[in-house]
Amino acid sequence: MTDRVNRVIWILTVSFALTHNVANAEIYKWEVDGKVHYSDRPQIGVHKVKKLKLKKLSTHSPVTVNLSQTHITPERIKKDVSKTYGLGITSPVANQNFNGHAGNVTLRFSITPKLKSGAGHVIQYRIDEQSYSESIELEVTLDNIDRGAHQLFAKIVDNQGIDLSAEISVPFNVQRPSSLILQNLKNTNSAAPNLSGAKPVPGITAPPANPK
Repeated sequence: MTDRVNRVIWILTVSFALTHNVANAEIYKWEVDGKVHYSDRPQIGVHKVKKLKLKKLSTHSPVTVNLSQTHITPERIKKDVSKTYGLGITSPVANQNFNGHAGNVTLRFSITPKLKSGAGHVIQYRIDEQSYSESIELEVTLDNIDRGAHQLFAKIVDNQGIDLSAEISVPFNVQRPSSLILQNLKNTNSAAPNLSGAKPVPGITAPPANPK
């Protein structure tokens, strides 16, 4: 029974030493009245103290996991997530031209399955490098789009900003008069005389037409 108790004390002492990072420290063992004692400090006045040397603990470097070895790549994760919705752009069609002074452009989307707006899912869209705008409607009208070639980008995200569809894009063109031409037309119209309500000059009478 005593040997078993001593063995438990020995295990606890070693565990305590390891917990306090004294794996390389010296442990002292001695007996008093038939009882075995252990300590990490030398005992003064105690005979037959035996100095023990603990073995150095072996350490291991952190393990680095290569995602390619697990067949879980960022591309695969994005592809799997993108299967939540199928998103299409029905307007504009590729390279469609929009004409008009106001630069209006109508966007139309098709989504399969139906958009779960109640769950915080929205359509994010942007023109060129502008910031994203959001909508839950399948049709959006933009105005004052600059003349020239543009690219529309769209995708579906959740309320955490996680992509729920692949991002798609389509090119289109806006044809509208430049601001300089519009200003010149405005100035010309304002400078033109207004002849409405003009009165005839008194004392001048038009001669009668010659009879045939």
